[in-house]
Amino acid sequence: MNTLIHAPRASRYGVHRPSIDDSYLSRRRDALAGFSATGGVICGDELTGLLRSASDQPISLLAHWIVSREVLMLNLDSENYLPKFQFDFDHMTVRPGVRDAIAELRAPFDDWEIAQWFTRSNNWLNGRSPAEAMAASPADVLHAARADRFVAMG
Repeated sequence: MNTLIHAPRASRYGVHRPSIDDSYLSRRRDALAGFSATGGVICGDELTGLLRSASDQPISLLAHWIVSREVLMLNLDSENYLPKFQFDFDHMTVRPGVRDAIAELRAPFDDWEIAQWFTRSNNWLNGRSPAEAMAASPADVLHAARADRFVAMG
C-alpha cells in the first residue's frame, strides 16, 4: 500500500511535489528499530570503515553487495542503513543464507516489507524472527522465505 500523500504542495517556483505523511516515516523508523534485538542497524559509512580491515576497496565491496542485492539496504532521511544481522563482523562477510533469503523475497516484497519480514515473529521458525534465526539456522530461514514467497505470490 502506497502511503504517499499525492495532494500537490506548491513550492515557491510553482512546482508541485508529493509530501510524505508522518505515519509513513514513523513506520520506516519502526522497521529500523525492529532490528534492535539482532544488533540494530549500521549506516553505510560506518560499515565501510569496518570493511577497511578486510578489504583494500571497502566502498567497492559494499557497493557490490548493495547493487547485486545481496544485502538489505534501507534509506531513511537521506541515510543508508544496513541491518547488522546480515554480517559476520569477525570475518567482515555477509552471513551465509542472507543472500538466498533476500533473493526469495525480492519478487513479492519491496525492501521495507523485507525488513519487516526479517523482524517479525515467523511461524515457520517456531515464533523466532528470521533475523534472530539467521545465525544459527540459515537453512530454516531460507525455507521460511520460500514458503512466505509462495504464499504471497499464490
